[in-house]
Amino acid sequence: MKLVYDLETTSLDVHSCEILGVAICIEVGTAYYITFPEDEKGILKILKVLRPYFEDDTIEKVGHNLKFDNQVLKQYGINVKGKLHDTMVTDYILYPERKKHGLKLLSKLHLNYKQIEFNSIALGKSKEKKTLEGIDPKLITEYACEDVDQTLQIFNFLYPKIESYKLEKIYTLDNRLVEVLTAMEYNGVTIDSQKLLKVESEIESRLVGILESIGKFTGANININSTKQLNKLLFDELYIEPIGSKNKNGNYSVSKNVLKKLETKHEIVKMILDYRSLYKVKSTFIKALKKVNPKTKKLHTSINQTRTETGRLSSSNPNLQNIPSKTIGSKLRECFTASSDQHSLIGVDYSNIELRVMAIISRDEKMIKAYREGIDLHKLTASKVLEIPYEDVSDSQRDMAKAINFGLIYGMTSLGLSESLTNTTGSEYTVEQCQNFINQYFELYQGVAKCKEELIYKATINGYTETLFGRKRSLLNINSNDSYKRESAKRLAMNTPIQGTAADIIKIAMVNIHDRIQKEELQSKMILQVHDELLFDVPKNEVVYMEKVIKHEMENAVHLPVALIADLKTGKTWADVH
Repeated sequence: MKLVYDLETTSLDVHSCEILGVAICIEVGTAYYITFPEDEKGILKILKVLRPYFEDDTIEKVGHNLKFDNQVLKQYGINVKGKLHDTMVTDYILYPERKKHGLKLLSKLHLNYKQIEFNSIALGKSKEKKTLEGIDPKLITEYACEDVDQTLQIFNFLYPKIESYKLEKIYTLDNRLVEVLTAMEYNGVTIDSQKLLKVESEIESRLVGILESIGKFTGANININSTKQLNKLLFDELYIEPIGSKNKNGNYSVSKNVLKKLETKHEIVKMILDYRSLYKVKSTFIKALKKVNPKTKKLHTSINQTRTETGRLSSSNPNLQNIPSKTIGSKLRECFTASSDQHSLIGVDYSNIELRVMAIISRDEKMIKAYREGIDLHKLTASKVLEIPYEDVSDSQRDMAKAINFGLIYGMTSLGLSESLTNTTGSEYTVEQCQNFINQYFELYQGVAKCKEELIYKATINGYTETLFGRKRSLLNINSNDSYKRESAKRLAMNTPIQGTAADIIKIAMVNIHDRIQKEELQSKMILQVHDELLFDVPKNEVVYMEKVIKHEMENAVHLPVALIADLKTGKTWADVH
């Protein structure tokens, strides 16, 4: 049996909204809408009747964006059980290149049906504040019942495609992940507000100091964020030679990349870069971290699984995957703390997972041998491209080789590598030098060179590329007559199998760890995912056990020719464990 459901609520805040009603459907063409009373006693009475159906693990659940509905139900003490089928996730698996997967859009695309639009019946002055409160119950009933009926029809239309496109493994993984992400978003992260205010104060003080230093050269106030004013200062007054040509507004570019190249020309350039970096932290990151939910006292991000074409998860409202990890970023990560003095944070990340995946996909003998024998792959690369003994490789040379390793597996050109190494090391590398590095690299890792050709060839023939687990990504421009589009598609043909496979692996680990926590009734919580890194909030009496569980499940998520290595740390803040 499959139960299709959709909640209508007073707002999109799962922690404070109230349920207006629930629409239910078990067969196409027949749906019901249960209107909830305004008093809490009446709401709980209805939920008591519905609870057994939501918590029955033999009943499969179907919905669109189930994370939202299931978090609202969790707020009322109901933990949805049973196999989940999310039509938003299903459409994403089939069409990852599509930017949006809304229910109304899918009805038009797949069923040629135009649904009632929320904004056409909702009340409210602004789009963000519109609600169905106060709407004629008959109108809400028609709207809500249409939603669940369409959801079931879309499911019936899409699911056979999952089978015919051989996407069953990915379908199972991504729909199991819905439960994991529901819990993660609901759990939220703890922010030390006092620490955050101190960091903000420190940044403001540094911004003032930088402006005073810049003022010594300008003799007047200048808006660092104004392209026009920076053009006048740098190129007209300080006579720095600009890079490139003027744009349609008559200004030269003063982007971060351009300023990095001009950094050695005048000391003011570094001041401008420092100012911009700190200003971004203040205006973007600190502002975002202040959005703690007043009810839960936690910061709740949306973890999106239908946004990226590679299969990676992303974060929004606020984006916690963009919190920098170095310099001032480490100060920000100090603000992410354990939920109480009786809890600790455990941070774990995969070591070189994308390079390990490249070794597996390419079957490159030297890469595989290095990982199996514990040879430092970055030092090995440095030794080859710089033509020096392995044991003589310095830390800075290893860092340079690290940039080469990660750049070249994704098809970076000699020009791109030149810019990357210059930015990474602070030393200038010519395009000619970098081309020599590339030649040496592929002489060392001949399997990688061959793999690149094979991936591009397969994508050219099939029109798509895929991960080791079968996640597919269409490459419509792989045979384009436009050379720019064609070359871009070729890079994606290499990028997706590597990045996408790494994303699949951590999803598998997340599902397995979540299952262990649930089955063993542990109090530990998974609270954040940043690409190949996971963060857990753990009671101190579970720390030792959870360290073993997390490491085991991360390293044994899949069994491949190259072992997965998970680096784990325990501490009080995110900065401690990164």
